[in-house]
Amino acid sequence: MPNTKIENAEKYLSNAPSERAFFVCDGTCLLSLEDTSKFLKTVKKEVFTFHVNKDKNDFYNWIKEIIGDTALAGSIKNLKTSKSMSEKISRRVKELKKTV
Repeated sequence: MPNTKIENAEKYLSNAPSERAFFVCDGTCLLSLEDTSKFLKTVKKEVFTFHVNKDKNDFYNWIKEIIGDTALAGSIKNLKTSKSMSEKISRRVKELKKTV
């Protein structure tokens, strides 16, 4: 019987199909949680606030709908800084890598 936890971890860690990539307003293309965490470490504030503001959280939506990691999506939904979001995603990536 397959291990659902491992299968989910592998899915969450893999690249999204190119047509479902996260296209950042600065032209950056993100395909994975790892890409996203690294990007958020150095993103300019105005780029981040374009995607995360009082009206929306594009990172939350992409992680929930495309990556499928609803637990991670829920944990970043209300974060308002790129640093806190990067740290949360980075911790999740490390956690997932331990299960595969």
